[in-house]
Amino acid sequence: GELLASDVEQGELGNCWFLSALAALAEVRQGLFIRELFPQQDRLSPAGAYVVRLCLGGQWRGILVDDRLPCMDAGKGHKQLAYCVTHRMQLWASLIEKAYAKA
Repeated sequence: GELLASDVEQGELGNCWFLSALAALAEVRQGLFIRELFPQQDRLSPAGAYVVRLCLGGQWRGILVDDRLPCMDAGKGHKQLAYCVTHRMQLWASLIEKAYAKA
């Protein structure tokens, strides 16, 4: 689907610098740079596993992450993502954030 900067909203983690960069990349060339971080993956994974490519220390690495994301109590029996919140049911920003934390 379409990648929008407005999909990204900071959660409880104080990493606005990281999420601002993701939002900016989503706006460039219809999200081409974000799509390049997910090699050969343009659909939801039935297994819930994704490889996210990140440039770390000048080297590109594939980081394997799953779609299990930490949640916290939002009150009234509702849960919300503990970290990056994405609108329109988008996983891309949360998966990149998780891969960066894992790396």
